[in-house]
Amino acid sequence: MKRYIVLALLVFSGLQLSAQQKSAIDQFFQKYEGDEGSTVVNIPPKTFTMFGKLDIDSKEGQQINQLLKQISGFRLISKENTDRGKQMFKEAYSFLTKDFEDLLTVRDGKDDVRFMVKENGRGNISELVMLVGGEKEFVAMSLTGDINLSEIGKLANGMNINGMKHFKKINDSK
Repeated sequence: MKRYIVLALLVFSGLQLSAQQKSAIDQFFQKYEGDEGSTVVNIPPKTFTMFGKLDIDSKEGQQINQLLKQISGFRLISKENTDRGKQMFKEAYSFLTKDFEDLLTVRDGKDDVRFMVKENGRGNISELVMLVGGEKEFVAMSLTGDINLSEIGKLANGMNINGMKHFKKINDSK
């Protein structure tokens, strides 16, 4: 009986540890999503499921539709006209666990841009995080799903989000 209790405790502690690792960047988003000075965007999985069912005739629209089928969530926090941009950048970066690896780091003038990814077992991206920290601005973006990295560049070209222009450098370096 003791073995079953110990086994159950190990399983539940492992699940809790796994949940904590998975939600590290979630903690940052939760901390700032109620901040009145921030722009917050959250697109849940259900929305991407609905996008994937759209009947689109154009070739470009079909390509974007295929990419959207790979995405299960999108979150963004943006704060402009803040003196805490660099501080928030460092704080958000500290929330990222060892499961994330650097994909691209850019210093553009006084702005720091960092793309980090968490891979799944199939070689695709399970989460892409972009952080932008400047003297007067901050952006954190998280994209989750089962995403082929080369397909993200197509989406990045159509997104008008500060920092996404640097994503083209990833595809250019291949």
